[in-house]
Amino acid sequence: MFKSLVGIGILSLPIAFSKSGWLGGIVFLPICGLAMLYLNTEMMKIADRKHSQAKNIAEFSYEIAGDTFGSITGFSLFIA
Repeated sequence: MFKSLVGIGILSLPIAFSKSGWLGGIVFLPICGLAMLYLNTEMMKIADRKHSQAKNIAEFSYEIAGDTFGSITGFSLFIA
């Protein structure tokens, strides 16, 4: 799950930083990093509590939130 969450962020980081400018990039990059760390930590806590055997973020979404949210997650990963 960590790879799914961080992978696309690492690939898009250079263009996001260049589009936001120096000040925006320097200010918002740590804020987004902390938000991502918090989200990842919370998802791991939920996976531990539910004894999840999901191998990726789409399976985790289906398992925890059901078909509708799982489909939305899969579609979002596809278009990203």
